[in-house]
Amino acid sequence: VYSVSENSILLARILKALISAYTCLVVFNITLRNFGESTAKIAAIITMLYPNLVYYCGLHLKETEMIFLTILFIDRADQVIKTKNLSPVFLGLTVGIGVSLFFFRLERTMDSEKNHISKLSRNSGTNMKTS
Repeated sequence: VYSVSENSILLARILKALISAYTCLVVFNITLRNFGESTAKIAAIITMLYPNLVYYCGLHLKETEMIFLTILFIDRADQVIKTKNLSPVFLGLTVGIGVSLFFFRLERTMDSEKNHISKLSRNSGTNMKTS
């Protein structure tokens, strides 16, 4: 989001709001395909008003994108199962969405390792000075 918005907070928030709105539509499509129109409308309204989704949309965290990708993966996987469409493009798109979720985890792990190493180096520096 930030590479597209060039560090603009307003544009980043607008993009996250659009992603969240599209998440509601994807939830509607999943529920419509599996349970019918009236249940799909209720599911979309509940998703739209769910406090955690609204809260994460306003923050600058990656949870909005992760929730969107998870729900999109569920939608694509459900469509593959329902239609039995095993074309390489369709399967590649579905698997690609699922694999993209692991990049968020990898980034978080790498960031936490960098923070841990920098804390260790700071602590060892202060311990040497006090000794």
